[in-house]
Amino acid sequence: MIVFDRHWNASFRTFTDPLSSHPPFFIPPPPLPKLSIKTSSLPSLLPLLPSKDRAGSLPRHSAASLALKITRQEANKSHSYRNQSALAQSNPPGWTEKHNQSLPRETSINRTKTRTSIQRAFDQIISDRAPIVDRVVIIAITEPFILNIPRFLFELSKCQETQEAAAVAVVESQVVVEVATAAPAEEDVAEIEMAMRGGPSRGRGDRGGDRGRGTGPPRGPHGGGGGRGGGRGGIYDPGEPAPAPDARVHKAEDDLVKETKGKIIDGFPGRPGYGTQGKQIVLRANYFVIATAFEQNLTEQPLYRYELSVSGEVSKPKRRQIFEEVLLHPVLKDVGWGTDYATILVTTKELDIKKHMGGSSEMKITLSRPGGQQQQQQENPPDFVQEARRRNTFLASLNYQGSFNLRQMIEYLRSPSAGAMYQGSADLIQMLNIIVAKPPNSSPTVRNIGQNKFYPFHGHPGMESANLGAGLEALRGYYSSVRPTVGRMLLNLNATSGAFFKPMRLFDLIAEFGGGKPLDQIEAFIRMLKVEAKYVKDGQTKPFMVKTKSIVGFARSIGKVKVKRFGNAREVKFSFEDRSKPGSSAQEISVFDYFKRHHGITLQSPDRPVLNVGTPGDPQYLPAELCTVLPGQAYRRLLSGDQTTEMLGFAARFPNLNAMSIAGTPQNPGTALRLLRLADPAGSGDPQTGSVKPFGISVSTKMITVPGRILPAPQIKYGNKSLNPRSGSWNSANQRFVKPGKFDGWQVVILNVRGNRGNALVPEPTQYQPDISRPAKLIDDFAKFLKDYGIQMGTRHSTQEHLLEPLTMQNREQNDKQLKQIFANADAKRAAMMLVILPANDKWLYARLKFHGDITYGIGTVCAVGSKMQKPNGQGMYFGNVSQLQGGAP
Repeated sequence: MIVFDRHWNASFRTFTDPLSSHPPFFIPPPPLPKLSIKTSSLPSLLPLLPSKDRAGSLPRHSAASLALKITRQEANKSHSYRNQSALAQSNPPGWTEKHNQSLPRETSINRTKTRTSIQRAFDQIISDRAPIVDRVVIIAITEPFILNIPRFLFELSKCQETQEAAAVAVVESQVVVEVATAAPAEEDVAEIEMAMRGGPSRGRGDRGGDRGRGTGPPRGPHGGGGGRGGGRGGIYDPGEPAPAPDARVHKAEDDLVKETKGKIIDGFPGRPGYGTQGKQIVLRANYFVIATAFEQNLTEQPLYRYELSVSGEVSKPKRRQIFEEVLLHPVLKDVGWGTDYATILVTTKELDIKKHMGGSSEMKITLSRPGGQQQQQQENPPDFVQEARRRNTFLASLNYQGSFNLRQMIEYLRSPSAGAMYQGSADLIQMLNIIVAKPPNSSPTVRNIGQNKFYPFHGHPGMESANLGAGLEALRGYYSSVRPTVGRMLLNLNATSGAFFKPMRLFDLIAEFGGGKPLDQIEAFIRMLKVEAKYVKDGQTKPFMVKTKSIVGFARSIGKVKVKRFGNAREVKFSFEDRSKPGSSAQEISVFDYFKRHHGITLQSPDRPVLNVGTPGDPQYLPAELCTVLPGQAYRRLLSGDQTTEMLGFAARFPNLNAMSIAGTPQNPGTALRLLRLADPAGSGDPQTGSVKPFGISVSTKMITVPGRILPAPQIKYGNKSLNPRSGSWNSANQRFVKPGKFDGWQVVILNVRGNRGNALVPEPTQYQPDISRPAKLIDDFAKFLKDYGIQMGTRHSTQEHLLEPLTMQNREQNDKQLKQIFANADAKRAAMMLVILPANDKWLYARLKFHGDITYGIGTVCAVGSKMQKPNGQGMYFGNVSQLQGGAP
């Protein structure tokens, strides 16, 4: 366990436990080298191999060796490549008998089953001598064309992550073989990885089987599109040692503890002190020091706050357009400014509003186009144009709220008095957040979501994305927040991820979402989506008109006006009056004919439903084939199970990768620093002169360091044994619970799917393995595992097999009725627990089983995928994990 002590509390005035704050990015262990050697040199290197150095472990030379014999299948022949370097026969200098704890083991690997073979061998050797094995030496005897060496090392690295034993892989290419082969090239000589954490790069995932996640090289901090999380864990900036935490801040925190200890402040007790147990370490945290002009002995810059008021009800997009017009006013000429484009304006000078507005404090603003661009005025515009102008004319005024001085804020934060106060702190922090966020908030290729979250999208060099499926993509964004802390202000930067609609033709988006789905579901998916409609006349390639619209839905009847629900361009008609021709009368016209006659556009897909881009009460119809989805639109509804899995794979990254995306290096700053214009590549100048420095502040581009402690892991006690967790996990095999669970009756339910070649417990013929457990024996073995854990089991009712329809959306209602009946039958037998063996990992099926079991009938359920349950490799561990879900406490 790691404890983060101090220097980065959100606010020292709240006296909160630092564990409630965001975690720091990484623990900087010393870097370990990589070497390329021949296996003949291995014995002399054993003393150098990494050790876990656990308390109470045997000397650091203790190791287990594992020889892997690589085989390939070819026309019913097995060619064997045998180990010619006997590790166990040669001891290094200083090696004594008590050090000789090696456990040679030979295992065969088929190229197509690398993961299974390595995992099985690794599990065996660890379970055999778990108390003493802290390193495993794996010698792989192979030829390059037989085994994919990078894949082998990648799978091995996952094994060591699971078992928490340092692994050393030695890949021997120069071997004596039974079948003559070409001599290997010099570059194919064996590799020894001194520590697998410095091993081959890999993508996120592959936990629990192939799920299509990346295994490619790590992504850079400015990766562009595509790819999963990418890269493996490691040390952030290993070439630069982490500096010691700020001694001035350390002293101020200690002084504050002395001042507040034993006192009640604002209803909260003062902190009694900082912990001392565990191993002291230095950590980097994703915070950056904000330095004011006062702290740097420079001329101070006061900040002025204004609030914008607008007449009438104004939507958020229109309010931004109004603000953009206000910022063009001469009153702001040669004035530094920052705004949230909603209400607040921060300036570096006090504005003489009445002087620039002829004695008035209001300005008249007319919006004609998105973005505030004014159309050329017509002398005698038609009535409908004049009416539109009246609707889009607003009175706006800037109201002075006061001036703020950063010096007062710093003096408040440095005060040792527990009762120190600064009334303007909240307003000033809000203003600083606006100032820091100005560059991304003003960028046309960055979407601002929520409070200070920024997502670079298509067209921005810092965009990173991943496909979520069904018309959605994940974008990597960044979060910024100014925090007052002990004696200083900090800028917190963090990576975040969000789901967005893909920018593409609306037809293509609907097809990705599922063109065969019911139209009401498609309508719900695209509702309020902003699209760009390009009007291109027949025979031309360039649009003569481009409009931005929001989709209200498909066509439907409104009041007495009857319109076919989901009608297409030929079916939907409306009353049209050509206002450009005085005296013309209204006539009914179809959407298809309207675009043909008045715009010269022959629709290519007139049979598709038309869109309503007006309002529910005043519809405006638009063919979907003209529309393209605008980029940067957040998807605000729940993701499907598969999309959630993809999102987690994209968002969950190792800390060092997040640190690179945020801070980067001086030569190649992170995307977050570039996005906020706080850093640029070395030699390109100081971007802060155009971002934050005009407001009297500067921001460090290096993360702060904070003290922390590694606490010893607590001991886990089972009924018959105590275990020491390693990295938060432990093996519960062959243990008994202190308080075993109990249930009176239980039943096994096997769910199969119609049309599948195999079923939940018998695989397809092409996947058949002769050593898999048969269904009856498998369930008996599982019941034995429950008893071995001490779980008290009642009557086991007869196993039930049920056939579901294919797990599609169209069959959900029918399948749900069958699931409900299954639980009703179990309830009639008074079953208290049900083991459900699933045909596949389906999110909807799992959710409905839990709903009926937990909510409707009160029957405990444990779900297991049959294909995983029957695999002989790791079956004991799988049963053990499932058994703990059945009930019991260690």
